[in-house]
Amino acid sequence: MKIKFLAIIIFILISSTGCGRSNSNVIDVVTFQPFDYHISLFSDATSEHNKNLYIDALIELKAKHPAAFKNIQTEEISKEEADQLSKIEDTTLIISKNGRTLSRLSGEQDKSKIVNTLEKFIVN
Repeated sequence: MKIKFLAIIIFILISSTGCGRSNSNVIDVVTFQPFDYHISLFSDATSEHNKNLYIDALIELKAKHPAAFKNIQTEEISKEEADQLSKIEDTTLIISKNGRTLSRLSGEQDKSKIVNTLEKFIVN
């Protein structure tokens, strides 16, 4: 399971970094649903540094709490689709339950803040 998760993360990083993708209208989305919460990470091609911070936090938490990351999914959507869901600025992490946003982090954050925010919701 760890290998599958790491393979997904590596694929996301490779496909969204230097492979010539210059389409800033594409948003990468990573989602998973630990314990009835819906967690989504949105990032575009212009925010690689911030995206890597958030992904690093997810990898750290996956090692500590693998059960919370059982159903991780990745996809690409257009910036317009992302804006319809929720106004996305830079890299954005949204934690919701029953359609209500409980927590939201955007832009540059300390990795420890990202980890602490996520741990509140993924530790049962």
